[in-house]
Amino acid sequence: MFKNLLAFLFFFSFSVFVQAQNRYIAENGNDTIGNDCTLPGNPCASISYAVSQAQDFDTIMVSSGNYAFAGTQLINKPVVVFGYDSIKPIISVVGQDVIQVSSDSVTINNLYIKMGLTGNSGLRGVVANGNYNGLTIENCDFISIKPIGFGMVFSAYAILAYGGNGQSINIINNTIQPLDSIYDSFGRGIGLGLNAANSYGPGATVDGNTVRAYYPIQAINNTNNVLANNNLFTGYLHVVYPIGTITVNFTNNTFDAYNDAIAENLIALLELRSFKTASAIVENNNFINYKNIGLFSSASRNILVKGNTFTPSPIANSFASIMANTKLMTNGVQTSNYSNQIEIKGNTFNAGVDSTGKAIVFGDHYGAYTPAFDTIMIGGFDATDKNIFDTQLEYFIALDTLSGPSNSQSFWGGYSVTNMVPFAQSVYALANQNEYTYTDTTELENKMLDSLDFSGVGKVILFDSLIVVKTPIADLLSVSVYPNPTQSNITIANNQFKGLYTMDIYDINGKLVKRKNQTIDGSNINISVSELSSGKYLIIMHNNKQVYKGSFIKN
Repeated sequence: MFKNLLAFLFFFSFSVFVQAQNRYIAENGNDTIGNDCTLPGNPCASISYAVSQAQDFDTIMVSSGNYAFAGTQLINKPVVVFGYDSIKPIISVVGQDVIQVSSDSVTINNLYIKMGLTGNSGLRGVVANGNYNGLTIENCDFISIKPIGFGMVFSAYAILAYGGNGQSINIINNTIQPLDSIYDSFGRGIGLGLNAANSYGPGATVDGNTVRAYYPIQAINNTNNVLANNNLFTGYLHVVYPIGTITVNFTNNTFDAYNDAIAENLIALLELRSFKTASAIVENNNFINYKNIGLFSSASRNILVKGNTFTPSPIANSFASIMANTKLMTNGVQTSNYSNQIEIKGNTFNAGVDSTGKAIVFGDHYGAYTPAFDTIMIGGFDATDKNIFDTQLEYFIALDTLSGPSNSQSFWGGYSVTNMVPFAQSVYALANQNEYTYTDTTELENKMLDSLDFSGVGKVILFDSLIVVKTPIADLLSVSVYPNPTQSNITIANNQFKGLYTMDIYDINGKLVKRKNQTIDGSNINISVSELSSGKYLIIMHNNKQVYKGSFIKN
């Protein structure tokens, strides 16, 4: 038995040793039959050949040098490909793809991938299709060396992963950009999915990268979570049609339009399109130098935008820092069967050219679904939830105003003169839940484009009420009102009222719409509000020399 145990331990140790070998590649290497690449003094010449000799989970050590491979390098086993010198090995190929990955658990680390952005000089860098779950691309440089022609090559990718349901990859601390300003840029820096029928996109962790491309990331039909943190993105980042209940998070990134010439041609810095059951959190990011849209929420719901700073180009004069819109990018009829939804809290909205531009725009461009938006609340009572608006903006919040088809309209221009469907809902952007600077209601209303400016559109609600009481409303005691929202009745939870009470209900303009006087013995108070119009209402109650407040929304 002891001999059998020794034999087992020897076999196990030998197996682990075999699975953990290094294979070596050098400029002066050779891919001749019989060379298994295990000797540093007798290295192989190509990644493809080294992979063919490797066992699962081997490390392929690539020395520094300039590798001009005759064809695409294939990785079809779970291996690590590692540039182990302090100077990254330079990899180029004759062919469309520099490296193709068709195995799970592949790592590519510390390579300099030089790309001519043509079909025979590296149009695409690392391409993963089929099985690639757990692919990690780390500390690599993907550099365009194509002399400038059109400014960018639309079909070029530095990294592309597509196909397969529920897979996920890691893209960490890479640089993706042109060599300098006289070279074309990538059409897409990182592609997570393809715009094709029945094609899924993976999830991804994207951390610490610098990506300069028309689309720094284009993510399509993703079937797993996409988490992007601590990156610098230059271009128009695009996440569309996520599947299921996945989460998309953007935290602590910089979204940069780079310069005015580039900014002019970018629809937005970040677009979240057609989120229905998926959700997105956009938090603590910087959006800078844009001339059109900073963040574009297109036909989407479950979107939280919190704690970001929006700073357009200093010469921007027709921009929206955030645009929430029922319209998809494509022309035609809006076909979404859900109302849109977005929370906007704790953001700072800076100005471009004085007295131009808009912080937030809500657009109901087709009106195919009613209501186009769920109840919209801007800001919050907590200090970290209050949005801050630069007084040099033309408008803090703007709503669509005129009617008609919108296929030919740009997203960011001329909201008061567009031919789009009128906005039909109110936006609750209460003065005590945001930092507007203005204390005069007339001055503040002048910063809102709504029904007070044009008939037939929604209204930006600035205050809970214009009611004046001896104690400021913010300091009143609160009562619990439910259900909220309601369609017909409300109940006020009562563990404090006894004797005679007076209840006044005011609409959003401070108009008294209902009054009730009654003696109470401590039981809950039930009231019918079925006769009231849809909207938000404020309750003021007096009982035993105390004043209480509550509110509810009538659907």
